[in-house]
Amino acid sequence: MRHALTLLSLLLTVALSAQSPVEGTWLGTLDAGAQKLRLSVTLTRSGMALAGTLNSLDQGSGELPLQNVAFRDGKLTFTLPALGVSYSGTLAGDAIAGTFSQGGMALPLTLARVAAVPAARRPQEPKKPYPYAEEEVVVTNGDVKLAGTLTLPRGEPPFHAVVLISGSGAQDRDETVFGHKPFLVLADHLTRRGLAVLRLDDRGTGKSTGSLASVTTEDLAGDTLAAVKLLRARKDVGQIGLIGHSEGGLIAPMVAKLSKDVAFLVLIAAPGLPGDEIIVRQVERGAAAAGASREHAALAAGLQRQIVNAVKETPGEAALRAKLQALLPTPLPDAQLKQLHSPWYRWMLAYDPRPVLREVAVPILAVNGGKDVQVGAKENLAAIAEAAQRVRTVELPELNHLLQRATTGAVSEYATIEETVAPVALETIAEWISRVTTSRSSAPARPD
Repeated sequence: MRHALTLLSLLLTVALSAQSPVEGTWLGTLDAGAQKLRLSVTLTRSGMALAGTLNSLDQGSGELPLQNVAFRDGKLTFTLPALGVSYSGTLAGDAIAGTFSQGGMALPLTLARVAAVPAARRPQEPKKPYPYAEEEVVVTNGDVKLAGTLTLPRGEPPFHAVVLISGSGAQDRDETVFGHKPFLVLADHLTRRGLAVLRLDDRGTGKSTGSLASVTTEDLAGDTLAAVKLLRARKDVGQIGLIGHSEGGLIAPMVAKLSKDVAFLVLIAAPGLPGDEIIVRQVERGAAAAGASREHAALAAGLQRQIVNAVKETPGEAALRAKLQALLPTPLPDAQLKQLHSPWYRWMLAYDPRPVLREVAVPILAVNGGKDVQVGAKENLAAIAEAAQRVRTVELPELNHLLQRATTGAVSEYATIEETVAPVALETIAEWISRVTTSRSSAPARPD
C-alpha cells in the first residue's frame, strides 16, 4: 500500500508540474472594422487548473482576470463575464485560431505565441534622477488616507504650488491611463518651471485607503480640500492653485468656492455643461470618430439619451434593469448596470457646473483639445466662458481629451499615440500660471 501511495504521489507531482501547451503569453488583433484592438492573453497553471488574464493593449484595460479557462482536446476556451466576453479557439503550433464574442458580436481572433507583450514607447516620461526633490505625503480626510507625491523645485522657498485632480474612475497619482502617465509628465514639467506639485492616489487606489464605490464627485471635493489644507500648513508653499482634468475640472471650482486658500484654477478638458448633455454628445462624437455615418452617430446619441433618461427617472435597480433591457438589443452585463445605478453616475448626470463657476472669483484657465470626443471643446469652453467671472479659454485644435496630438480624437487612439501630453499644452499651462502668480502679491501670510 505504501508503494501504491508513493506511486500515486509521484504521478500527481508529474501531473501538476507538466506544462500545458497553451501556458505562456499570446497576442492577437481584433478587427472590429473602424477599430483594431491588440489583445494579449497570458495563461498560467494554478494547481491542476489553468488561469489567465486578458489585456486590451490599445484600450489600456490592464490585466483582467479570466474565468472558466480550459484546454481540452486541443481547444482553448475562457470567459470574462463582467464584460460579456467569451473565446473559443483551436491550437495549431504556435497559434490559436478562434472566435472572440462580446455583446452578441462574434469576431475572428487568432492568438500567436510571443515571448513578451510589446512595451509601449512613452518618450516623455521623465527618468530619475530628477532635478528636484520628491516627498511622499499622506492627506487625511476623515477616515480616508490619500497617499501622494509632492515635488519641490530647487531654489529658495516659498514655492507656489498646485494640486493635480484626476478624471473619473480609480486613478493613481500619475493618472495612469492607456499606458500613459499624464500627471507624472505634467508634474515634472511644472516642477522644472519652479512650481511645487502635489498629486495623489485616488481613494482605494495605489497606497490610498477608502473606496469610490458609494461616493459622488461632490464627496471627492473633500479630498482635494484636505490636500489644500496640507499645503497651506507648510512654510515652503506660497500661493496654491488647482489643476483638474475632466471630472477633476468639476471638482476644482467646488473647492475654490469652499476655500479662500485657492488662488487660481486650471481646468483641462473640463465640462461646462450638465452631465447628461456631456454623455449624449460624447456618444455621438465617439461614434463619428470611430467611422460611423452621421445618421448612425445620431441614432447612437438618441439611444444614449433614452438610457440617460431611464437612469434619471428610475430609482430601483431591478426596475432600471427592466427598463434598459427593453431599450437594448442584448442583455446588460451586471457590471454595467451597477455603474449606471451608482450614486456617482446619477449625481454626475444631474450636475450642472455653471452655478458654481459663477461663484468663483479667482483667475481660471480652461484648456480643451479641439479633437476631444469626450468633452467637446467649443460648447464646453463657451459655457465656462459665459459662467466664470475671470477666465481665459484656450482651444488647442489638434489635441484630444488627454491633450495629445491626435488624428481623429477617438479613445482607441490614446494608447497608440507615443506622446503623453503635447508640449504646446504643457507650455500653455505653465506660462499662464507664471503670469497669474507673478501678477498677484507674493506668498500669503504663513501660519504660525
